[in-house]
Amino acid sequence: LGDGLAGTGQFEAALEAHAHAATAARHAADRNAEAEACFKQFKDAAETRQWDVSLKALQRAIELDPQRFRPTPEHY
Repeated sequence: LGDGLAGTGQFEAALEAHAHAATAARHAADRNAEAEACFKQFKDAAETRQWDVSLKALQRAIELDPQRFRPTPEHY
């Protein structure tokens, strides 16, 4: 749902849908799905200029899957 909303420019609604997806993945102990949903939250929040929300979501995605979501190697 969130991807479709983001694709049509409805970033506030997409952010909410991706937040629900992250919560569901966390409850299911699915780290990969949670990381993916958090990364999508990061993008949605950036589109709506919610910088604090965006940063927290990116940090969580990196925490869950640093190999995939860290924008630069850790040693930089």
